[in-house]
Amino acid sequence: TRVPVLALVTPEPTAAPVKAPPTKSVPEKKETSAQQNNTALVEDGDPTLANHRKRAQQGAADAQYQLGRAYEKGDGVARDYQQAGAWYRKAADQGYGPAQHSLGSMYMLGKGMAMDPVSAYVWLSLAANNNVSSGRQVIAYLVDTLTPNQLADAKRKLAKWSPPRKR
Repeated sequence: TRVPVLALVTPEPTAAPVKAPPTKSVPEKKETSAQQNNTALVEDGDPTLANHRKRAQQGAADAQYQLGRAYEKGDGVARDYQQAGAWYRKAADQGYGPAQHSLGSMYMLGKGMAMDPVSAYVWLSLAANNNVSSGRQVIAYLVDTLTPNQLADAKRKLAKWSPPRKR
């Protein structure tokens, strides 16, 4: 005999429902217009984050990476995966391994950008070449999931990649 699916998922009530205690009203925190545009630091200001932003705008890869992390985590700024990806990309293009790993992870998960396993493979491989070891585990997973054509494309892109020359 077949058991109806509903019978498998709907448990029988065993006791009277417990009434939740009343909740207190918490005033809503308003964001500044700059925070809504994802450009402001927290209201009280974070000198470390302000320093990262200044250095990132001047082209320092480590600061670009830190600013990307702040946007990805929502640490001192409004969470914004697209901004995170943009800052990671600036640092990754300079050969900064941790940013290459973070950018590859974002491509793999589709955070703030289209999911792209080929780009994920490229960036995570570059990170692994820069001794960011956690990328190696993800690369092994990607190798198992990419089609032969995708893997060949990823390896071609990886072979062509080089950081931009400094002027």
